[in-house]
Amino acid sequence: MCFCSELHRRYEAAPESTKTKALQTVIEMKVNVWIINLISYLYFICKLKLIFFCY
Repeated sequence: MCFCSELHRRYEAAPESTKTKALQTVIEMKVNVWIINLISYLYFICKLKLIFFCY
């Protein structure tokens, strides 16, 4: 077996490192905050349009 394929096989089978998990968690948190901010912004815009159309 080729040395490169053995390394690749071991890498694929290796559990995720703590650093990788932490980075993934940070990315997920930032995406969640971004989505919440976007929804809040869209809600605010819709509310403004409703107020202006009522007058």
